[in-house]
Amino acid sequence: MKRLNLKKLVKKFGQYKEVPSHDDEIRFCCPYCVQIGKPPDTKFHLYINLTKGVGYCFRCGKILKFDKNFKIEHSFYIDGISLPKPVKGSSLDKIPESIPVFDSIGYQFLLNKLEKIYSKDYIDKFIQEYEISFCIDKNFPHLCQRIMIPVKVENELVGFQFRAIFGEEPKYYTYNYKNRNMKDYVFNYDRVKNSNEVFLCEGIFDILPFPEKAVACFGKNLTKQQKRLIKNTWQKIYICLDADAIDDAYKLAYDLMKEGIMDIGIVELPEDKDPCEIGKEIYNLPIRYVSIADFLQENKNEFETLL
Repeated sequence: MKRLNLKKLVKKFGQYKEVPSHDDEIRFCCPYCVQIGKPPDTKFHLYINLTKGVGYCFRCGKILKFDKNFKIEHSFYIDGISLPKPVKGSSLDKIPESIPVFDSIGYQFLLNKLEKIYSKDYIDKFIQEYEISFCIDKNFPHLCQRIMIPVKVENELVGFQFRAIFGEEPKYYTYNYKNRNMKDYVFNYDRVKNSNEVFLCEGIFDILPFPEKAVACFGKNLTKQQKRLIKNTWQKIYICLDADAIDDAYKLAYDLMKEGIMDIGIVELPEDKDPCEIGKEIYNLPIRYVSIADFLQENKNEFETLL
């Protein structure tokens, strides 16, 4: 394995200290301690070996293993502690404490991920328009140190999505707010609702190339409420899932056709790409329109008496 890139580690974890007795090891303040309820680490307990590509926090027991692309391949606590698994329909009764993402390490994470595709001004504008912040609430240790994205519909808060930045699993936590249900809606509805066409994406950051035309559905499947909302709002639908989810895209198209939506296209993304990684070139990608013949063939068991 190649030696880990120190500059990339600094961008991810912040300030570091050298380990005098080991030239190939460095120390960071561990960002994982707070996620299991410990106070923030201020004494550089996370040790990373640059040659072997592994890390260990002597305070919380977090173990890291990096892959050949310097991304975190494995991440777990040595004592078997794990973050709670996402529970469908979970709600928050209060808004977790947060700071502007610009004032956090989460901002550098976003720049590292997006700046090769989008300008810094474009990223900053997206952050401001969608009120993206960084959770620091110790009362929610599993959400602490995550990017926090509010979901609003008709300018009312309906939920949040929390995105990991240090490679931990789960990558996302999704929470309803009070008595609202996020899966009744789509992200970015208010901005796109007056258009006659829409691009349906899976994740919130997938709308980055075209926020004036795209919404996020929080997954590859739609609820009955989401289908009804889409049918009542837009006339033309473009399904824009990740390149490796083409089968899911067709399934989604057929589900929408059963609701009576017939003008549906599937955006054909390059291999191993998601919409966020395409940028404005997404408008130039080929679109495969789904025909009624495709629909009937896929559902021939249901319609065999008609064929």
